[in-house]
Amino acid sequence: EPDAQAVDAQVEPMVGDATTTAGPADGGAGDAPIVTEPEGEIQTYEAASAAERLKPATIEDRGDPITTIGTWFSEPAARDAYGVASLQDIELSEDEEDPCNWTYEVESTDADEDGNPEWVHVSGFCVIEQDNNTDGNPEFRVAIAREFQAWDNDSNGHFNVLIGKQGLKEFVDHDSDGLHEVEAQAIWDLEVRDEIEDTKPEALRLAFYGVQTFDLNTNGTVEYERHLRVFMNVTDASSNGIAEEMEAAVVFGHVYDLGDDGTREYRGIAVLHAMTVDATDDGHNESASLKALAYEEFDENLDGYPETARGITLEAELTDATSNGAPEQVCLELYAGAFRDANSNGVKDGIEAAKLEMMATDGTDDGHFELVQLTFVAVAGVDENEDENPEAAATVFGQVNVTDADSSGIPELVEATVLAGAFVDADSDGVREKESLFAARGIVENAIEDEYPEHVLLEAVGFAREDPNEDGVYEERRAFGLRLEANDTNSNGFAETATAGFWAGHQRDANSDGTPEYEGAIAARYLATDLNDDGNPENRTLEVMGYAYEDLDQDGTKEWESFFAYRRTALDENSNGVVELVTEDAVFLHVEDSDDDGSADAKAWVIVKYRGEDIDEDGEIDNEDLFVWMHREELP
Repeated sequence: EPDAQAVDAQVEPMVGDATTTAGPADGGAGDAPIVTEPEGEIQTYEAASAAERLKPATIEDRGDPITTIGTWFSEPAARDAYGVASLQDIELSEDEEDPCNWTYEVESTDADEDGNPEWVHVSGFCVIEQDNNTDGNPEFRVAIAREFQAWDNDSNGHFNVLIGKQGLKEFVDHDSDGLHEVEAQAIWDLEVRDEIEDTKPEALRLAFYGVQTFDLNTNGTVEYERHLRVFMNVTDASSNGIAEEMEAAVVFGHVYDLGDDGTREYRGIAVLHAMTVDATDDGHNESASLKALAYEEFDENLDGYPETARGITLEAELTDATSNGAPEQVCLELYAGAFRDANSNGVKDGIEAAKLEMMATDGTDDGHFELVQLTFVAVAGVDENEDENPEAAATVFGQVNVTDADSSGIPELVEATVLAGAFVDADSDGVREKESLFAARGIVENAIEDEYPEHVLLEAVGFAREDPNEDGVYEERRAFGLRLEANDTNSNGFAETATAGFWAGHQRDANSDGTPEYEGAIAARYLATDLNDDGNPENRTLEVMGYAYEDLDQDGTKEWESFFAYRRTALDENSNGVVELVTEDAVFLHVEDSDDDGSADAKAWVIVKYRGEDIDEDGEIDNEDLFVWMHREELP
């Protein structure tokens, strides 16, 4: 008998003798129990009602079978393959709410004969069967057994301890041949202790374990098996309703026999664990943690080298050492990875991996993090011939930092960085046919610590090149760059200057002789200035230029070349939001040397000039001037 400790349960005083007398069996299977009570009387016990709420719910089946490793934690067999497989599938008749006729046995002791038993023991048994063809082989059968004990050592009518268990065993025989397609077993455990008898338990323990097997062709070999384990512990030693410690975990695992030959080609597991600690018992956890793991693998030839596998893990931790509700540190880590070993020799020919980390620190413990950092890294590679020269690989790195040095709740600085790269080496000789790189960074500065940053900057560059014949001379090269910047020195929400720039270039050397047949480039720039800082820029200017040429025979004489330039300016000199003057200029020039003799055969150009004025500043252009000059000349 356990030491008397707390339980959140009460019992009505028993009527009659301390120990009940035997009664007739009320349904069920097997020998009649020694002591029985009608179902109605049993439910007058608060502890019995608690046990009734523990009625089982078997592991629910869902999904279709897996034939290859393709989805996370799939289960085999559609439901219609075997009919009912759990209590949830039983169809109740209209006049029957509970298909189970419980048989109970009750024992109790009341040493001081005050009507408050010091000990109560209740056990029950139930069987549910479906035998539609009445051949003696039920298509479905579930047997449930439960028992619980309750102690009231001071005999004051309040139980101190409740300990209960419930077990289940079931099977499905869909074709009623005596061979079970599905079998399941499960057990529940419950323990509650309330030593102080204030209805606030000092300890609560709950656990579950279940296993289910599938043999759909009833050849005696289980094709699929899964397990589930759950537990939860809550400790409130001071019995004030605030738990000093809580812990919970869930574990799920399953295996699959793809060939139905008794071997397990597939297996997977998932684990979840959570825990909190409140040692000061003030409602603020000094620490909290969450951990999760999932992993699955497929080993078709069962040689110990899985052909493919993948996994993911998550860890999160929170620390509040001063227990004031403001954590000094929060950490999160997420990892994921997968590999492929197609020929199952233990050498991975394909991998993928990624990591995400987050850290936040609050050194002043005022609820405002001084630093928050987020970091992401990922990599992938393929080496099909396993010669340690990957045919393809890629990687990416990213980081974001948020800094609030004075812990005011308004970050002074936000920084972001991204780096990425990839290559292709199709023939796996160590010389890459394709390569590419990308980099970007962004900055937001708010030194004044208001809602308007003083400086915003974004920059990005990218580069790619191709060398299909692997001679070290690149047949294709491309690059680009981008820059955006805004400055608001007095932090009033109106940028005094805003600039944007972009450029790109392309080079082609198709025969890989080191002399490009084609080159082209484009560049653009935008500038807006608001010197009086009223939100109406006095000057906005856009400039774009581009140039390209082609020299197909690579003799240094260009067969054609083209150039263009464009400029647009909008002026609002009195900064009232109405543009007084708009000017646009554009020029395009094209030269051809079709016979490649070094002398131009044709020249053409287009010149456009536009000027528009809004003299009365009413938003409508009053004066417009447009000039267009187009010219082409053929040279002998």
